[in-house]
Amino acid sequence: MVVPLTAYPAPHPGAGIERVGDRLMAASPDDHLHHFVEEDDSPSHTAERVVQLADGSRTVSQIASVIASEFEGASLEQVQDDVRAFVGAMVSKQVLVLHDHPL
Repeated sequence: MVVPLTAYPAPHPGAGIERVGDRLMAASPDDHLHHFVEEDDSPSHTAERVVQLADGSRTVSQIASVIASEFEGASLEQVQDDVRAFVGAMVSKQVLVLHDHPL
């Protein structure tokens, strides 16, 4: 799925997202449980931050700008690509949905 930079991601209306201990967890409408971790199973603060920012008030581009300013080391273009890919994956997993206008 190609996610436009102008899309407004928001939590899927049937998903539940909350912090459990030190991890952000999401339950999708199909009863799958998702957590956001790095390859070593430690929490992915970047992924969690994207989910937190995906509240329907910001575009994918705006979320990428926030991430790029908070987490150094990658170009804005690379962050945009990564955020688009992650948001697309979360839409496929029914954790997020996309809107064409702010909520």
